[in-house]
Amino acid sequence: MTHARRSPGDSRRPRRALARNEDGSVLPYFAVLAAVLVGSVGLSVDVGRMVGTNTEAKSAADAAALSAAAILASAIRTPGQDAASIRTAVANAASSIAVNRQTFASAAGGASASTGGAVQVTRVRMLTGLPEQNGGSSSTPISAAYETTDPWQARFVEVTTESLTTTSMFAPVVGAASTSQTNAVAVAGVTQVVCRIPPVWICNPADNGTTTNPIFDGSTWRGREALLKASGANASWTPGNFGLLDAPAGQGASAVADLLASVAPNACFKSEGVDLRPGGASSVRTAFNTRFDMYEAPFFNGTAKTDPSYRPAVNVTKGYIQASGGGGKGKGSGGGGGGGNACNLTASSPPTAMGLPRDKDLTTSNRFGNGQWDCPSYWAVNHPGQTAPANCTNPSGMTRYEMYRYEIDNNMIPNNGAGRENGNPACYSNAGTPPSDSPDRRVIYFAIVNCSQHALNGNRDDVPVAAFGKAFLPEPVVNKGGDDEVVVEFIDVVKVGADDGVLHEIVQLYR
Repeated sequence: MTHARRSPGDSRRPRRALARNEDGSVLPYFAVLAAVLVGSVGLSVDVGRMVGTNTEAKSAADAAALSAAAILASAIRTPGQDAASIRTAVANAASSIAVNRQTFASAAGGASASTGGAVQVTRVRMLTGLPEQNGGSSSTPISAAYETTDPWQARFVEVTTESLTTTSMFAPVVGAASTSQTNAVAVAGVTQVVCRIPPVWICNPADNGTTTNPIFDGSTWRGREALLKASGANASWTPGNFGLLDAPAGQGASAVADLLASVAPNACFKSEGVDLRPGGASSVRTAFNTRFDMYEAPFFNGTAKTDPSYRPAVNVTKGYIQASGGGGKGKGSGGGGGGGNACNLTASSPPTAMGLPRDKDLTTSNRFGNGQWDCPSYWAVNHPGQTAPANCTNPSGMTRYEMYRYEIDNNMIPNNGAGRENGNPACYSNAGTPPSDSPDRRVIYFAIVNCSQHALNGNRDDVPVAAFGKAFLPEPVVNKGGDDEVVVEFIDVVKVGADDGVLHEIVQLYR
């Protein structure tokens, strides 16, 4: 057999063909990319677990804070509750009512034996306010100055969760930490909305200008009088000033008069912020005095005494008697001097008549009294020959508001015959809608603002409310030296349960 003879160049052909062959050339690139893809997926899983844990912690904190704030709002409206039991209820609400679970983490420090489980709450604080209400921002830390143990002063609840640890599976491969930790803080609050109140604000008597978050404590001020004067438009406002709130009807004199005098003012105000307007309208005196059965110009002479929207209180004892003859300084729609009718009144003094005495230390220079007043003298003039309540001492063991209520509840409204005071309304004349205690016309509601802390003067908008208060009007408003003097006796802060017809609360998250 004869074989073909190969030339020396034929042996190089397979090697050249192999060099030109591209089969399998993508494998090195695929190996590199696969490693990158696997690493990316692994890292995304780790990041997803961390983000998921953080979201679950935040959801748990939000739910716990809302639950605690709702329980706080409910507890303070329940009669018979004490502060300790409310604090316990708020803490339990945060830790056990709204329980959220997490999926991937364990509690820091090995508190949880296995991955997953309920997110625990480690701290609950009740707060009277927030830094953003006092010039700060939502990122400003909440200092201890805002913390309170008094549930009736609390407006917010802060909840902090435990620290949760998430273990990374792929991060250590690229030199990152093998674990990450997270916790969450949430703040929920109760926004107070008060409706059907006169548009009045006063400077907080507890605001001395040095306290970060001064609190008006109703129990401290209960029974004490304050002599309020209208705030000057340009002067700095200090404790003892009062002014008007901007209401939907505006600042027209007749509109303000109607809101101040009305049984059910058509206005609502939120604790988050109110708009202040300085000074007292000329109608403050005549509007407030309709509650004492005194119907005067401007705005409330003429037919106002027949309008049930301006009906007086059931008990209008005030130290006034009917004027008679041609002299006298008459008050009411009967005009001044003479007439002898039920609407023409003049101030009198013992033994003929006596209004509720002021605090013994209340003066124009000391505008906040100590709550000590002469109850026996008042009783002797208005209830001669009758046994006084046990607490009617000097200084009195009962407040003026309690005496006023005692007279109503025991059918003892003063009425001592001709020439003496009759504490029952006589000028008001609408038989179809007689005076009633619903609402009590000698109890007024108002916003309390921290004038010194916020350096208030002039028109100011969105001023946070330190509290909404209520007070008793022990005497009619009088004008002295061109200024209206409004004397009030503090009763308390507005509370859910006691003031349900006025106060409404909204629970929501703030942080």
